[in-house]
Amino acid sequence: MKRVITICCLVAGLCTACQTDTLYHQYRSTGPYGWDSSDTLEFRLPSALCKNRYRLDIGIRHTECYPYRDLWISILHPDRPQAVDTIHIWLADSAGHWQGHGLSGSSCQYVSGEHSLVLAANDSVLRIVHLMSRKHLPGLTDVGLRLSAFPSRVDSQKDKQQDGETP
Repeated sequence: MKRVITICCLVAGLCTACQTDTLYHQYRSTGPYGWDSSDTLEFRLPSALCKNRYRLDIGIRHTECYPYRDLWISILHPDRPQAVDTIHIWLADSAGHWQGHGLSGSSCQYVSGEHSLVLAANDSVLRIVHLMSRKHLPGLTDVGLRLSAFPSRVDSQKDKQQDGETP
């Protein structure tokens, strides 16, 4: 069974590595006993990321000890205190089945995808805090950010003209 899990993790890692539009991808640990509301996860952005709108995926790694179906988080921009992004993530369906994929044993990883994030020219750090009513959240082990370029827009009229059709 361990071998199957290892192979699945390897394949998932290879598939993730194939995403050429990823500009930033990092995970931060929440600590050995879960995520406390006073614990801020900090992500230092590379200077190559400039003022732009990016596709944002949030990765959550958790165990079966996590007591809720969902998670509310806030993304803070320290250099722009008025800029706060609040995201609601559903980790389990209405029947209580985890939406993510198993990592090993009782651990699971879920990626909440295709949000958007606007960075200003001076955004060099992002901070994430949880907004749940419970101060301490057991079972949450890691939180990740992936910033990607949005796919270029498709111009169907231009494509038709290249195929020999008239608009």
